[in-house]
Amino acid sequence: MDPGFRPGAVRLRRVAVVPGRGPSGVKDPERWRHVVWSSLDRAFRARGFDVVDEPTSAQAYERAGLPLDEGRASRDRYADLALGLGVDLVAVASYSTSQRTDAIAFIGTTHYTSLLTLQLYFAEKGQFGARIDASGDTTYTTGLMLAGGLVAGEVFSLISAAGCQIPSQCNPTFGLVGAVFLGVGTAADIGYGAALAWPGADAYWEQSFEEAARKGLEPFLDSFAPVGGGSPAPPGTRP
Repeated sequence: MDPGFRPGAVRLRRVAVVPGRGPSGVKDPERWRHVVWSSLDRAFRARGFDVVDEPTSAQAYERAGLPLDEGRASRDRYADLALGLGVDLVAVASYSTSQRTDAIAFIGTTHYTSLLTLQLYFAEKGQFGARIDASGDTTYTTGLMLAGGLVAGEVFSLISAAGCQIPSQCNPTFGLVGAVFLGVGTAADIGYGAALAWPGADAYWEQSFEEAARKGLEPFLDSFAPVGGGSPAPPGTRP
């Protein structure tokens, strides 16, 4: 945050969120721009800001020629954009993503990590005054039930073997119980893994962006949010 943009030095009420850079080669970039915009829209509205609707912001951004020269866009272009939209703040949102799985034996945790960068243009000051870098991480873990079944099965197998010493007669009960634990653990883990995978990776990415927007904007909104309640969501949108 630029030192000249302290709370109280600027008045902020109306915001436009416009698209920045996304990862190259991403499938359906329009959809993911909408996901990012929606996450930021909810974060701003929850703290009392009025947010320009997405189509209006995107069209004004394109008319200003900013997508064609994003890296070298002049402050004048953003000034015209802010004036045309009647906003106090323009938030330029760029994003990237990564995915990884951390595995130990049968247990694996999959991470869906989003990286969100916001550059904030303050219309009253006529310049960019802040940059926010945030990340969100959504995870799910599989293999715990399988590991539990394996451990329980092994324990009961050892108990069964210890009680099956000549000339004692072998009692298969413990061995059967161990086999049941192994089978139940395996089946439960397969079912649990299928249930986690059912929503698809897109649902986990959306949760990750939601977390990044909420966590990333929180310090800024704590300082600059306008006084009063949140703005209502646009018609036809879910809270």
